[in-house]
Amino acid sequence: MKILLIDNTDNHLVRISNLFKNVINTKIDYTTSIIMVEDALKSSRYNAYFLYEDYTQSAAEVLKLLQLFKNPSPVILFGNGTQEKNAILLGADNYIHFDDFSAQHIIKTLKHAQDRKIIEQQNTDQFENQVEELKSTIEQQSKIIEGIRYARTIQDALLVKRKHLKELFGEFLIFYKPLNIVSGDFYFALERNGMKYLGVADCTGHGVPGALMSILCNDLLKRASKKYIYPHEILNRINHILQNEFKDEESLINDGMDISLIAIDRTTQTCHFASAHRPIIKISKEGELTEYKGDKVTIGIKTHTSHQKFSQRKFNYDLEDRIYQFSDGLQDQFGGEHDKKYSKSRLLNQLKNTINLSLIKQEKHIIDDFTQWQNFNEQIDDILILGICLR
Repeated sequence: MKILLIDNTDNHLVRISNLFKNVINTKIDYTTSIIMVEDALKSSRYNAYFLYEDYTQSAAEVLKLLQLFKNPSPVILFGNGTQEKNAILLGADNYIHFDDFSAQHIIKTLKHAQDRKIIEQQNTDQFENQVEELKSTIEQQSKIIEGIRYARTIQDALLVKRKHLKELFGEFLIFYKPLNIVSGDFYFALERNGMKYLGVADCTGHGVPGALMSILCNDLLKRASKKYIYPHEILNRINHILQNEFKDEESLINDGMDISLIAIDRTTQTCHFASAHRPIIKISKEGELTEYKGDKVTIGIKTHTSHQKFSQRKFNYDLEDRIYQFSDGLQDQFGGEHDKKYSKSRLLNQLKNTINLSLIKQEKHIIDDFTQWQNFNEQIDDILILGICLR
């Protein structure tokens, strides 16, 4: 065993050397130079370091140096007790008082320090491994998030642009807030067959699964609307495709879509509609609210009502009436003073009570009211509400 004694004089060297004279294979070197300590650390040629607490070049500096080189060998601070309580805090592995100077006690202390050093090294290795694993996980998650963000770009590209909504309907209200980066909610709008179509859909789930379903359903809506005119025909076709062409008896997939779809015929001032669970709200400029409920069928999910066809429905409207369609994310959000759901009734009251505002100002009011209600509560679902004025 090789020991390096770091001291400002050789007084203690003689004393310690005499203690170890009967201990086989023990060699003690002595230095007053911090440069030699640095060289010794680089070569890692000592099994232990004994540092006098009153070392003139500052024991604290030497300890800092030892820590800097991450020395695997134990450091024993010794002296009259001045730094005994602070030894570990200073970075030493143990402390020996002059009163305890004996070969047996020094060896015991050294063994304890070596064991402590081994445990520290094991903990350090374990911590470094955990850090590396964490870094690897973060890198993988970053790549996944990067991919999801790109998916959001694709999803946004498939959504109807605000410019197109304005061309179709003039002023409009929209509050679209995905729970995650991508959304299971989407909106659909186009003009075809002499009618203007508007749909608000809520696909099963949210995040990536919901987004994939929304992209599929968005595409199916576009395809079906080329072949069919009325909303109930379009939804029946999509329901058939999802239930029969995308799934089989062995499939574990049981995803679907709730949607409200309207087709506005301006020549007759008629609004044709079909709906899977989602309501359609009409509010007159005088504030009279009418709720049109659809069929209690989720598109794409096979149940005892799977055979049911969507009903052909319609209602007449007056110019300046407003139509609102929304998913269930906003009404189901918890918040408020008593941590309750926002609720559909609160939403309808907000819409009705602000009917005198422009749709742009009404949109701001709804967003502000919802944000205040939610407060610091975590968002629980994708949010989408869309409103237009019939002109």
